[in-house]
Order: sequence, then C-alpha cells, then structure tokens
Amino acid sequence: MTALLALIFFPEERHILRQWQFQFGTLLGLLGAVGVFWFQPVTDTGHVAIRGLLIAFVATTCWALYGVLVKRPSAKLGSIRSFGLVSLITSSLLFPLTCAFGNVATPVHVTCLVNLILVISAVTCITMAHVLYYVAIQEIGVALAQSLQLLCPLGAVLLSASIFHERLTVAQICSAAILLFGAFLAMRVKPVATTETAENI
Repeated sequence: MTALLALIFFPEERHILRQWQFQFGTLLGLLGAVGVFWFQPVTDTGHVAIRGLLIAFVATTCWALYGVLVKRPSAKLGSIRSFGLVSLITSSLLFPLTCAFGNVATPVHVTCLVNLILVISAVTCITMAHVLYYVAIQEIGVALAQSLQLLCPLGAVLLSASIFHERLTVAQICSAAILLFGAFLAMRVKPVATTETAENI
C-alpha cells in the first residue's frame, strides 16, 4: 500500500520501487510478517475474527496514508516540530471521544507503576519512535522506511517471549528468518545517484 502511494506521490522514490531487491525483499518481509502472526501457538480463543482482520486492514491503510502525507511537512518543519503538531491535533480530536466513551479519571485509580509504564511508553514507544520515523522518511524515503516496519511483528513476538514467556513455534522462527532476509534484501537497493549513473552508461 505504501509503495503504491509513494509511486504516485513521490517521483524521487520511483527508482527504489523499480529495483528487484526492494520488490522481492518487501514481498518476503510481508510473507514473513504474516507467518509470524499466523503460526502463533494455538489458544482457547478460537479462530481470528473477520471483523478484527478488517479493522486491522483499515488501520494499515491509514498508517500507509500517514507515512505518505507526513513526508512533506516533516521536511519543512523538522521531525520534532512535525510530531508536536501531529500530537496536538491527535490529542484535540481524541479528548472529546475520551470524555464521551471513556473515563478521564482512570489514571487516578490505578497504581503508580501502571502510570510509570504509561509515561515510559509515551516517551519511548510513541515520541521517540515517531520522531525517528520522520527522520528515516527523510533519509531513506517513505517506501523503504515503511518496508522496514515489517520488522515490528518480529519485535513484538520476541518481546512477548521474553516478557510474558510466550512460546515460539518452529513455523514462527522460520517466518522470522524469512522476514529478516526480506528486510536485508530491501536495504540492498541502490541509491538514486548510483541508479542514474548506471542508466546513463
């Protein structure tokens, strides 16, 4: 999805999308990410709900649009200012929904440890992750930065195994290996200067 949007909106990234390393690496990464999710240990929760998959697909589409639309503003405003503006808009839109459907006083009723985990998550998993993502978009482009996001399922599985002692299946380990190889292959794309030089020979 992101690769198609980058192909439409960013001519400077089309040289990356045309290279077989990016295409094949992204395909392997996608297959590996699906395998890491699909071959998780069997639980008592039953089959995956179709509604949940549809919601996940919509969320993925929105994330792809987010990665594409944020490239130009982050280039002009800078990574930190851009994320600050995005956070302000997001908070302004979500606060009325929180008041309507949630409980604003929830942080007062939970333990200090829970609030500490929430703060650490906000600083590291949201703020730092988004700012660095903006920097990556400027350095390597939207398509390649988004392709490397396929490593997220692998990171989540490894953290779950270490923190919550969840068991990894053999199929998940094989899928993770395919995912890593796909990410490595996608990173082997030639920069624009090298591509243009080769085409002019």
